[in-house]
Amino acid sequence: MSVADSFTALAGTKGKPGHTDNLVFEPHGIAQHPTNGDVYVSGDTSLKLIRDGVVTTVVGKAGEDPSFVLGKGADARFAICRGISVSPHADSLLLCDVGNNCVFRAHLETLEVVLVCGVPGQKGGLDGPIATATLQSPVKAIETETGELFIVCASACTIRRVDTAGNVTTLCGQHGVGGNADGVGSAATL
Repeated sequence: MSVADSFTALAGTKGKPGHTDNLVFEPHGIAQHPTNGDVYVSGDTSLKLIRDGVVTTVVGKAGEDPSFVLGKGADARFAICRGISVSPHADSLLLCDVGNNCVFRAHLETLEVVLVCGVPGQKGGLDGPIATATLQSPVKAIETETGELFIVCASACTIRRVDTAGNVTTLCGQHGVGGNADGVGSAATL
């Protein structure tokens, strides 16, 4: 058996990017629901569900111009979705939008999309209350069992923490300063 024989396309058609169901345009993130096996894929402006080999756009609208609109299902709009993760209770997904510099939550039962962190359209590294703290290029967010969030801000070279009281702090790294130094807090560079 060769390596090529070991892989099977879950969705999409080789060499045929697209914006319709059963085609995934520029996939950037993937997550699997821990209990039902559903697979979610984030593309630039949409979130797709893959169930039993069928691809369906469930949040946002593929092929739309990048924007920011909170809403339900197809009414929600994103700019550039990247990282995606399933919440610990498996009831929602966290979506990182590098174009809007925000993290969104999509509730799986209702497909309602809400803003979790970041100020839409503003990039930065401002710590503070969740309503005013800014992010820069969030590419991955995870949620702990206790409700804390950890966010990787790639171009800012930081890891951000959102505590259960809604305060955003820089856990490590220095905003905009890349590197590979070990250390504590801002003494570490990423």
